[in-house]
Amino acid sequence: VRMNSCQEAQQLVTCRVNDLRASHAPMEACVLEIHKVVLSLLNTVQELGSPPQTTALYNQINELYRYKTLDDIEAWFKQLVQSIMTAITENRAQFTNMQIMRAVEYIDTNYANEKISLQELCRHVLMSTSYFSLVFKQHTGETFVEYLTRVRMEKARELLQFTSLKFYEIADRIGYGDPNYFSILFKKHAGVSPREYRDRLAKERAG
Repeated sequence: VRMNSCQEAQQLVTCRVNDLRASHAPMEACVLEIHKVVLSLLNTVQELGSPPQTTALYNQINELYRYKTLDDIEAWFKQLVQSIMTAITENRAQFTNMQIMRAVEYIDTNYANEKISLQELCRHVLMSTSYFSLVFKQHTGETFVEYLTRVRMEKARELLQFTSLKFYEIADRIGYGDPNYFSILFKKHAGVSPREYRDRLAKERAG
């Protein structure tokens, strides 16, 4: 369950029930043993951060005592595991979506900080750099650097169009201490240099 592997969890249920079959223990003892395992499982769910959907799962424990055969108990237990795994997956997905939104907001707010970094951002959203990099690319279609650079270039276009700031001032405003590096990146993204971009806009206005 911790590793989010439903198939392995189901296999463990089968193994545990088979052990009980082999023990030839009374049905009452088998039910009590399964009850212990279920409680341990639900405690694990709580440790993982129990999503709202799993609250109702606690009420299902009493259903265990309705079953008269190990086959019925195995089927019930597997269904319980499936419900728990589904709830955990949905909760994780919701949390991840929320954290990616926080990350995007953080970049949009702090793009002008020359020292903004992946490590800093991951501390802000409480994720490891490797996992964050994976899910950020899945959600945005861009890496952290690609997204940050695009935000900065879009801001640079606005400043070139609507202000008379010098190029080094624009570079500084969007987080680049080196104006030459800014010019290189801008040309790569816009196809023209900052000067050519501003000149073209001026001609369009005049025309």
